[in-house]
Amino acid sequence: MGKGSLAVVLRADANPGIGVGHAMRCLALGQAWRDRSARVVFATREGAPGVEARMRDEGIEVFRVEATAGPAILRETVRIAVEVGAAWAVVDGAPVGCGLIDALHDVGCRLAMIDDEGTACVARPDVIVNQNSYAAASLYTACTPATRLLLGPTYALLRREFRDQPASERDVPAVGRKVLVTLGGSDPVNATSLVLLAIESVGVEPLDVIVALGTANVHADAVSRQAAASRVRVRIERDTPRMAELMTWADVAVSSGGSTVWELAFMGLPSLVGSIAPDQRVLVGSSPFFESIGPFTAVTPEALSAALRGLLLDRARRLDQSSRARSVVDGRGCERVLTVLSEIDRTARRPKAGSAPTDPHEARDERE
Repeated sequence: MGKGSLAVVLRADANPGIGVGHAMRCLALGQAWRDRSARVVFATREGAPGVEARMRDEGIEVFRVEATAGPAILRETVRIAVEVGAAWAVVDGAPVGCGLIDALHDVGCRLAMIDDEGTACVARPDVIVNQNSYAAASLYTACTPATRLLLGPTYALLRREFRDQPASERDVPAVGRKVLVTLGGSDPVNATSLVLLAIESVGVEPLDVIVALGTANVHADAVSRQAAASRVRVRIERDTPRMAELMTWADVAVSSGGSTVWELAFMGLPSLVGSIAPDQRVLVGSSPFFESIGPFTAVTPEALSAALRGLLLDRARRLDQSSRARSVVDGRGCERVLTVLSEIDRTARRPKAGSAPTDPHEARDERE
């Protein structure tokens, strides 16, 4: 397929219940594909307005999946793939069954799934991407040998704002005084309020705090009022496109255990990480490069305050965390994923030994 002729469909939803992490990973891949001159379509049944705006800002078209029932969603996803002539569909977080894969294959479209829990093996897609540190082939034993497994943080999907960061050493002061609070795109349990309460009694002065509130956070107004009444300097950033800049600014982060973890690792930002949703608990309990505080629903403000104070005052711990985190994520995950998908495309187009391509354009592309 010549340059500029590739089309792909990214399928994910975003809402206060599931957050925006699935859509943000699709955005990262979409940016990388756009850099390769592909036509990229984001197909969503529930897309937070801020997410859709960011997609469009990147030249990614947004298609609405209007169906609500499983079979109808399947048919509409296939229809979109046919309409744009997609070579690949990428599904992150949305239900997938073998019927969707068969239907996509019937129209010449392959399927890649972005997965966190091992559930993708049921569908047996062409490619599975699991960027988590606990990802292992044992999660996908039901897959066919033809399924390519791209496992671990080497495939962490980072958006351009991170990938374009210049390589530089992080300034690690003797005492940390700048705290970034980032608890995902929705924070359904309002852990942000708990963190702000804990910050009140940290006892490190002066202390500057920035709270990044996601586009699907239904508690944003209450959090803003709490921040305004705080005796600590707290600034609210709502639906910010400047996360890399904020992570550069901060000395320490308090984060949930979603995809933001890999951004923090790439930036080398020492972090306290807790789980908001059950599917975050494995990552929060297994990572070697940040400090786990367990589920936010179980931690007390006093315990969180003590943990934050300890990290802010311990430069050696922050240096160690930063170094280990940066050794795990190098920012080339999207590039690696797209390279594998391109290799699969080339292999499928390659003529068998002793035969000539039936399409002269295929012979030209192979020489390219």
